[in-house]
Amino acid sequence: MEKKNLPASLRKWHAIIDEVSDERENGDGYWIYLVAGYRNTMTDTHMVHEDTFRECAEQLRDFVEPCTCSDCVA
Repeated sequence: MEKKNLPASLRKWHAIIDEVSDERENGDGYWIYLVAGYRNTMTDTHMVHEDTFRECAEQLRDFVEPCTCSDCVA
């Protein structure tokens, strides 16, 4: 999914979203890959994975923060 086509619930975070992958047909929800410099503190990864966009938005709001790991600052 292109960033310009983000649903309204995710547009607030467009600047930190690199890519959105819709894996619902495989029963695996949505995967949101973050731009370098941000991480999900809940999973300690550079992505958000949930079944709905609403759940993704909640995770972006509550658990994503700037990251200074070697992958992000390289």
